Amino acid sequence: MKMNRICPIDGEDVLIERHPSKIVLGFSLGGLLVALAAIIVIMVFTGVVFVVAYIAVAVVLLCVGWILVLSWRRTIFYVTTSRVKSCSGIVGTQEQELTFDDVQSVEVSRTFWGAIFGFGTIKIEASGQERDVIISNIQNPQEIAQKISSSSMQVKKPI
Repeated sequence: MKMNRICPIDGEDVLIERHPSKIVLGFSLGGLLVALAAIIVIMVFTGVVFVVAYIAVAVVLLCVGWILVLSWRRTIFYVTTSRVKSCSGIVGTQEQELTFDDVQSVEVSRTFWGAIFGFGTIKIEASGQERDVIISNIQNPQEIAQKISSSSMQVKKPI
């Protein structure tokens, strides 16, 4: 089931709808597995033999993993024909929205791992306002930034 949290304005089409990179989610979940293995090794070498302790550690790490996956699932980014919107949050929802009329500049930054695996952060600066939209850990950020820039230029084009 596709979760669409954007209400298109009349005549508006959704051009791009993306979650953060699955690679970043994989790194996070992989880190949890490493932590679980390390805790079990420490417990074994320190003589902890209580099965309840192992179960408690596994349950806590499973809950953290579930929260990571839910957080990833509830973070979504849209580019429409007239605006950019970012929604995130598990319990409450934080929304950032910027119309193409207000777009001043679009910047892409990548970490070392982002450059290797193809994800990065897009910062969309608003003209004269303190309401920049930042999209973190998005796959193919250069392609999306180009789409935002070109769409913004089309909206601002004089008649």
